[in-house]
Amino acid sequence: MGKYTVTCQEYSRFCRETGAEEFIDRYFPNVRKPAVRVNWFEAIAYCNWLSEKEGLPPAYDELGKLLDCDGSHTTDLRRVAGYRLPTEAEWEYA
Repeated sequence: MGKYTVTCQEYSRFCRETGAEEFIDRYFPNVRKPAVRVNWFEAIAYCNWLSEKEGLPPAYDELGKLLDCDGSHTTDLRRVAGYRLPTEAEWEYA
């Protein structure tokens, strides 16, 4: 899990580089605030993009199923090498 939340600036870079739709908050245009209004599929696309940027394998397939470091489907989180969303327990602990 990342130490900090994903900022609007970071998410905007992902949108520009991938052509993903970008939400622009004209009422509070602070690029350092956390990214908001991102759905689950957009979030996993961001995770895969970030994994690719850092030379890691993707954590999700196109349907959102977890992938292990060899690209096979898995439910074992320890085998996922790329960036992924936290589980509910991980989120609560953080």
